[in-house]
Amino acid sequence: MNFPQWLCLSYWAVILGTNEAALRLIFTIFLGYPNAIIFRKFFHTRSKFLRNLYCALTGLILGYYNFGTHILHCVVTVLGTYLITLKIDGKLGVLCSWIWNLGYLLAGYYWTETHDYDILWTMPQCVLCLRMIGFSIDVYDSYFKEYRQRSAYSLKNSVNLFPSLTEIFGFAFFPSSFLIGPQFNYARYASFVENSFDPAFHNQLPPSVNYAIRTFLRGLFYLIVSQIGALWIPTDYLLTSDFANLSIITRLFYLGCWGRATLYKYIACWLLTEGACALFGLTYNGRDKQNPDKILWNGVQNVDVTRFETCHEFTHYIQSFNCNTNTWVAENVYKRLKDLNSKMISQIVTLLFLAIWHGFHTGYYVTFVLEFIVLYFEREFYGLLKKRPYLLRGLQFPIPKLICLAIKRIYTLVFMGFCLLPFVLRVYDKYSVAIANVNYVGFILFCAWPIYKPLVRLSLKPIENAVLSIWGDVLREAVEAEKPKEKSSQPAKQENQKAQLKSETNSGLGAGVRYRGDTLQQHLDRLKSELHRGLLAERDHLKNELHISLDRFLSIESPSSETSYQEYWRKIFLFDQNGTEQFVPKFQLSEDEYTQLEKQFTDDIQSLGVTNTRVIFKRPSTLNIPKTQSSSEALLSSERKDL
Repeated sequence: MNFPQWLCLSYWAVILGTNEAALRLIFTIFLGYPNAIIFRKFFHTRSKFLRNLYCALTGLILGYYNFGTHILHCVVTVLGTYLITLKIDGKLGVLCSWIWNLGYLLAGYYWTETHDYDILWTMPQCVLCLRMIGFSIDVYDSYFKEYRQRSAYSLKNSVNLFPSLTEIFGFAFFPSSFLIGPQFNYARYASFVENSFDPAFHNQLPPSVNYAIRTFLRGLFYLIVSQIGALWIPTDYLLTSDFANLSIITRLFYLGCWGRATLYKYIACWLLTEGACALFGLTYNGRDKQNPDKILWNGVQNVDVTRFETCHEFTHYIQSFNCNTNTWVAENVYKRLKDLNSKMISQIVTLLFLAIWHGFHTGYYVTFVLEFIVLYFEREFYGLLKKRPYLLRGLQFPIPKLICLAIKRIYTLVFMGFCLLPFVLRVYDKYSVAIANVNYVGFILFCAWPIYKPLVRLSLKPIENAVLSIWGDVLREAVEAEKPKEKSSQPAKQENQKAQLKSETNSGLGAGVRYRGDTLQQHLDRLKSELHRGLLAERDHLKNELHISLDRFLSIESPSSETSYQEYWRKIFLFDQNGTEQFVPKFQLSEDEYTQLEKQFTDDIQSLGVTNTRVIFKRPSTLNIPKTQSSSEALLSSERKDL
């Protein structure tokens, strides 16, 4: 059967000046919206299994539409990660997940990379690489890392119950994000599937339609602008002699516009996918603190458009562009290198990982080296300015501030285009020509900074003196007013601490007592985290009652060895219900407070699927602990030094 020519993607690809694979990718992104509508209409109130199955199947179908049977590469890596995380515990499991996912991706790059930008199965594999490694890290943090050692990011993304195969496939192949992002953690997907984001719309459709429409329209706008820019200044034009023969000002202007249009292409795709995710209801981000009735739907926002369009430093680009990937790398690579005790080395390793993650082409490495050099240049330059407070304050006056802002806007526009040249052109034979055609301006400005830095330092002093000669009295008053107030004396701080401690001691659960520096609520949060880990390992040994000893938990140190955790859990939660150790009570709780905790913990484990077990907190008297002084008195006398 012969279809009309206008129904073929190849026909429209020629008209729009693109290739068929790119047009198919854009079409797939748009299909995210009807997918979301079908999900809202037919699957929102269905069982968790059907919701997971829908997400997994639609994602795989879209993957097959784009890459054919090569989508099986992604299936294999997801299965491999699932088995690794399930069967290999602790740090070894995380290491194996890193090797498996990154190794498979790099092997794909090795066998498929060409000098052109090809849309192949390695594109979704690139997204899945981070998603699957992040899943393994979240599982490790949730089950094998002590509560005190976990960051707020780690606690937020806890994996409370190990997922089924259907759940992991729904998470990996979520139809509106697995091709090009946005990136998100398993905890968000689990809350979405369980419909547990907000009780207000537990049994009704999430009110995210307006946000999805606004995001879709913004994405469509950026897509049109990026396509106009690509037709106006094609990438290949930067390699021609016609471009090289233009004046340097015109070349830099074209370079800046080309760089902007290139970034708009990424922004358009991320906004379109974010809108589809919002329509599904995946992007819930709590409620506005100023207006609790307003629900925020920017939970997977990958680009801060306002920040991006007003940026005047390269740091602003990093903060506003590809936000989810930047957060992932910061939390799972950069911050986990803190044992190196060097921010610079950690930053270099992080940028090296980003380059490797993109592929083997030298252009990627040049771009990320340039990023490191540019950030170093800006940090050094602003450091010199901060040493001249009168000059810095003078630049905040309206006219100087407007002039500086215009200069910085031009600076970021032009030199972002310069830094993108090797990233987009990738191979040396191409990006070396383009860089030469703009007279190596970026290398001259950034790489030569150590040479002309002394001249800049010397020139700032006479400039500051000139500014003082014009606005001397006004500047001195403004600088003096901005100086921070002297810190309160140490004795005053100690009195404030004593007053605060006295206030805490007279009210609240646990009577304000602290043990090892933490309040009762902090210990209970940590106990709940350990309970989730214990349930996974000991689910088969659970009976109708789960006995917990808070005092035993507080008195036993968490083991350093991951292999000894099973014994540790049994000691805490008394699975054998044989506990004869005697511990001094750390907190004095009433019978009503114990009952309240039992109900709270029972409800918590029932939310994890443990429905036939009731939590019982062991009272100090039932552990045969001698009654000496009250726990509050004991702690107040022995643990105040922690404050």
